[in-house]
Amino acid sequence: MLWAIYTREDAGFDGDKKQVKMAGLKLGEKYEVRDIDMGSWHTNIYLKGFDKPFNSVFFDFKYKGRFVDIYEDDYERYL
Repeated sequence: MLWAIYTREDAGFDGDKKQVKMAGLKLGEKYEVRDIDMGSWHTNIYLKGFDKPFNSVFFDFKYKGRFVDIYEDDYERYL
């Protein structure tokens, strides 16, 4: 299971920040990742319990207790 830890509240564009705030994400909390849509300029993270995706810039990621780099690794193996 891949986890997204909300670690950066001042990252992203204004609209991204507003979305995080409206969703009620808590700094330092971890959220289960249900899907990732990785593009060349922007990566969307779909979290369990939320309908809309979030900008990946807000998160660090853990798999089996260790931090992973979803941008360098084959992220699909974590889902």
